[in-house]
Amino acid sequence: MHFQSSLIVLCSLASVAFAAMGQGAFNYTRDYVIWYNPSVYNNTETFCRTLHDACVNVAGPCNEHHQLDCVFAEQKGPRIHAFCGGIAKTSTGSWTKGGTVFDHIGIAHLRSSEPYFAQQTPAAIKNLNATIIQEPMGKEACLKFRKKHSTVVC
Repeated sequence: MHFQSSLIVLCSLASVAFAAMGQGAFNYTRDYVIWYNPSVYNNTETFCRTLHDACVNVAGPCNEHHQLDCVFAEQKGPRIHAFCGGIAKTSTGSWTKGGTVFDHIGIAHLRSSEPYFAQQTPAAIKNLNATIIQEPMGKEACLKFRKKHSTVVC
């Protein structure tokens, strides 16, 4: 009985920890390849947590729930795959899974003549000290890539 209750407590604590910041999943059709400055971020988790905060700050004023892919457990960095977007909230504050996800990294990137976050709007992305080094690959390219890398999600 003690083991079972301890397991329940551990599972509850784990779910709270994961709720604090979900890492998302790799999706090569929407994830950007980003290089973060290792002199600013000592590891990928630190960068992902900063990107998470920036993503929340961008999506919130747009009445969106943030959508973040920044898997730090499997990416050593400083070159990683990541995405920040948002999905529209309903009048009750919820959102519909499978709805349109707006790309906030791409929007910011296209507003700048340089591929650096430092020159971008919105303001929440400005000071990330990171560079977009590759746009997301299209569906066709992703499916071709997946033939050699079976774990890739398209």
